Amino acid sequence: MDMITTENVSPQSLNEIFDAAFMDCVLDENGHLTVQGKYTYYVLLESGNKFIRLLLHIRPREGASVETCRHYCERVNAEMIVLRLAPVNGNESIGMEWHVSLTGGITPKHLVLCFKEYDELIQDALQRGAEGVF
Repeated sequence: MDMITTENVSPQSLNEIFDAAFMDCVLDENGHLTVQGKYTYYVLLESGNKFIRLLLHIRPREGASVETCRHYCERVNAEMIVLRLAPVNGNESIGMEWHVSLTGGITPKHLVLCFKEYDELIQDALQRGAEGVF
């Protein structure tokens, strides 16, 4: 595949791209793709295949308050514009996501590089004032 576009993208094609890049990925029987970086990430198609959503749910430490988790998400969102964080179900987990646009198409190499950058952004986010959260 030369270009990934809204017309030809699928969980199967994304799995093939990550597998060809020697990345540990799993496409389950329900069509859910996960890719292993420093954590296990979900790779999802969104908005009629216009975006690839890279998503991590990470559990806060036991005893972290909803307020502390919310403030942490707000701080990281203000400092790291490309990465979006939000508490999920109070403070059951914190969702960390990045969207890769398929408008005009992207190369498989670009997608793999985006994933690697996302993996690094997560590490950066986890270092930004996470005291009392993780």
